[in-house]
Amino acid sequence: MQPSSGALRVELFRDYVGGFVRRLVSGGYAAKTIRQKLHILGEMNRWCFGHRASAFDEELLSRFLHDPRRRYRTTRGIATTGRQIIQCIRASGGPPSSEAVTQPDGATLIETTYTTHLREERAVAETTAAVYLRLVHPFVLEHLSDGWKGFTRLDARDVIRFVVRGARRVTPCYAKLQVTALRSFLRFAHAHGFTKLDLGAAVPTIPYWRLATLPRFIAAKDVRRLVRSCDRRGHSGCRDYAILLLLARLGLRASEVAHLELDDIDWDAAELSVHGKGHRHDRIPLPNDVGRALATYIRHARPRCVSRLVFMRLQAPVQGLGGTAIAKIVRRAIERVGLQTPSHGAHLLRHSLATTLLRHGSSLPEIAELLRHRSLKTTMLYAKVDLRALHRVSPPWPE
Repeated sequence: MQPSSGALRVELFRDYVGGFVRRLVSGGYAAKTIRQKLHILGEMNRWCFGHRASAFDEELLSRFLHDPRRRYRTTRGIATTGRQIIQCIRASGGPPSSEAVTQPDGATLIETTYTTHLREERAVAETTAAVYLRLVHPFVLEHLSDGWKGFTRLDARDVIRFVVRGARRVTPCYAKLQVTALRSFLRFAHAHGFTKLDLGAAVPTIPYWRLATLPRFIAAKDVRRLVRSCDRRGHSGCRDYAILLLLARLGLRASEVAHLELDDIDWDAAELSVHGKGHRHDRIPLPNDVGRALATYIRHARPRCVSRLVFMRLQAPVQGLGGTAIAKIVRRAIERVGLQTPSHGAHLLRHSLATTLLRHGSSLPEIAELLRHRSLKTTMLYAKVDLRALHRVSPPWPE
């Protein structure tokens, strides 16, 4: 039953209450919870009226939460409700965030143009564009603090100083990603006339050798323990069991599991369409046990919703799981079993599958085809764990 919002005294939120309620209903919130959120919205409205506020944003929400005179004493539900109404206001064309307003002149323009460049000209994935933008954001803010004049005067020393300072605080792998994003941004900035010089070549390289380390994996028996640790009598256990099987048996990435849609499952042909990196779409066989786990989850545990994504949250707001949530499912399984693992993410199961296949006689090209590697060089990392093959080719140690 959808609660009525007509009795709610709202002036500041009058134009957004209907859309707010529809969002909550489509998100799977119970009628009781929606009524509670509307009461919170009414309290926010009274507070804003008393403070003569004409717009509601993150800054005003923070002031409301820290006001000792407000009626509600808890902050958990109020903070969530406040963020939800702000999202609803923005989706309806309301005022932008105060953070965007307070950025230096030109920062929003250049970042928006760069994002469009990545999506339309470079055709990078949405998640990659977001990561690149997050990595170059500190550089943009630092050098646009004095306006466009300071940005156009950039030289190689500014770039090197920024990279060296940032690389001291992060791992070599993360620093390598930072310089890749910065190099891409500086080439874009010169091509679009934001800088006078092409400073992409001035970005220093980070010494990081991909094949210098061993792949992080666990034994096949430990992988089976992780999968079997799910309590399939409950909805969450049924869902997590299907996710762990996809990771462990097919070697899917967390993002590939998160983006899996109902239409990607071909039950008649027993195949799965995987949305991989670089806009790749691959069809792979669907093993019998994985198919049964997926069918059981979809028929008995998946919440009813309009989304076509396979794996959903089981509590409101009902929405698709992201890659981070998939990784947390693996972490919880590791904690349940009590394993000591070299890493805790979803990629652990992908590495473990490749290592197990190699030790059971599979060739590197076969493993590369299963993991959908574009280059065999990527798969070469697993050659170092095939100790029997290494013993055959290694010369004896001189006595």
